[in-house]
Amino acid sequence: MRVLSNLRYAARCKAQSLPKPRTAWARAGIRYELNVVKALALFVPVLHNPWYVFEDDHGASYISPDIVLPYDSKLIVAECKLTYKPEAIVKLRRLYCPIIAMATEKPVLPLVITKNLNPSAPEPGLALSIAIGLAEPLLHWTGKGSIGWGIASAERSEADGDASELASGLSPLGV
Repeated sequence: MRVLSNLRYAARCKAQSLPKPRTAWARAGIRYELNVVKALALFVPVLHNPWYVFEDDHGASYISPDIVLPYDSKLIVAECKLTYKPEAIVKLRRLYCPIIAMATEKPVLPLVITKNLNPSAPEPGLALSIAIGLAEPLLHWTGKGSIGWGIASAERSEADGDASELASGLSPLGV
């Protein structure tokens, strides 16, 4: 994983190409990710694989997190994993979140969403609003049923307003 050093610039950019998944496990991971996107889209429009360009001491490069979505006045940046991997939260905190926070000028919350837990996994949240408040923000979703959002209706209305701005492309949210 690339380690940021003196981040100087970050902005949303046009999509770059990703390699096609070669293994059955990788294809299953993409299917799970798409199911997460569909489940979250019941609450807010979701940016799936948005691209950002950035520059630090190592030069210019690109990132594309799995998911970015509005949450109150913040953004959630999520990585989807078939099986929990502690490296996912490290990547979010040390790479994706600082870049997206600079690009959008919004507070950013990391979140790992996983289908399968293993013994090294911390205690997960079963609703999004609970999971993002954990020391290790982990949401366990098996791919069945809806993803628990866990917010009150007034907050939901605010999130819906942010979501309509998000859906219109580059928005006041700056994503």
